[in-house]
Amino acid sequence: MLRQHAGTPHLQAWRFFAAERTIARELLARANRAAPPLKRSAADLLSALGADQVNEQQAKAITCALNHTLALITGGPGTGKTHTLARLLALLIAADPGKPPIIHLAAPTGKAADRMKEAVEAAADHLPATLPANTKKMLKDAAASASTLHRLLGFNPGTGRCRYQANEPLRSDVVIVDECSMVDTLMWQALLSALQPDTRLV
Repeated sequence: MLRQHAGTPHLQAWRFFAAERTIARELLARANRAAPPLKRSAADLLSALGADQVNEQQAKAITCALNHTLALITGGPGTGKTHTLARLLALLIAADPGKPPIIHLAAPTGKAADRMKEAVEAAADHLPATLPANTKKMLKDAAASASTLHRLLGFNPGTGRCRYQANEPLRSDVVIVDECSMVDTLMWQALLSALQPDTRLV
């Protein structure tokens, strides 16, 4: 496809053009969509977590992820991204311990997925005692689900298609994607197409 950008013609494959439009549409929709209501408010959950557990910016990130179907946690090394993520997941579990959310952790490579699993498991050991007693175990169970995006979506290399897609969405309440800069355009399209509208994507 030939497109004009800043007065200069650019040639782009139709497949990638369509994928970019899908990604943009899905991300914009998620950015403006409220997440399913929790049994406890974000403010109440953060209060139960304890004031010394997160700083102001981390609390804002957690509140965003609790209240919306799209959230981005970013920062340089040592800024507490995994710490924030672990407490976000702990609060989602604590919101209704009798019916914990279905959580999937994924990354573009197996090595990145293993690192995320280990980091979240380690962070689970430092949760405050103010949270329900089974929160630590449930968080470690969620960490154990960490996999590649290909595995999460059921990618079949023989057909080039994923098991989970728009007509058969992935059953998940929360999907965490690490190392987003490594995810290619077509995988982003596949992931966003496979998510249910009310799934929280972080």
